[in-house]
Amino acid sequence: LQPLVIRVSNVLGESVGPLSVILDAATHIASKEIAIVRQPLKEVASDKTNTLYEVSVKNAKQHGFYNLALTAGSQDKRLVGTNGASLMMRILVKVRIEDIAVAVFDRELLKPSSSISVKQNAKIGKILEADIHNKMEIRFKVKEAKTDEAVLVHQAFVIFIHSKTRQEIVFVATPDHNRNYVFDVV
Repeated sequence: LQPLVIRVSNVLGESVGPLSVILDAATHIASKEIAIVRQPLKEVASDKTNTLYEVSVKNAKQHGFYNLALTAGSQDKRLVGTNGASLMMRILVKVRIEDIAVAVFDRELLKPSSSISVKQNAKIGKILEADIHNKMEIRFKVKEAKTDEAVLVHQAFVIFIHSKTRQEIVFVATPDHNRNYVFDVV
């Protein structure tokens, strides 16, 4: 995880001199867990403008959005510090798609009797046949690459691309109670 780098400057983007910058708290928005408390930021040594400060965010274990509360103060009495400046940070993780299953079955049935398993980034290998009396269902799981945990994403899209015309049809898949994403075409 890379350190978080923050620029602190005047309205013209210039340095206001040496500052004491502290990350008062980093709070995960969804779980309300406080991941970091009262951690000082260090000046970035390679910064020629003297406006960049960095802090390690390794304690922020969960992916998602964090609300950061910062305090910046100066030894110069002419400058007024700021308390509780609020920023938002997002931690992203790599995911992979697993357990992909495609089924074509009678639209009167609730569940398919059989399905075809597909590997990620692979083709099915055969032509699926359906008519107005059938529906197609696609199921898959989104898992975090490092931990292999099933995750819920904001929106999961399934895109069909015509092999000759390159036209696209986009569908939104919704998660079920087991965090399997499902969508069907009737």
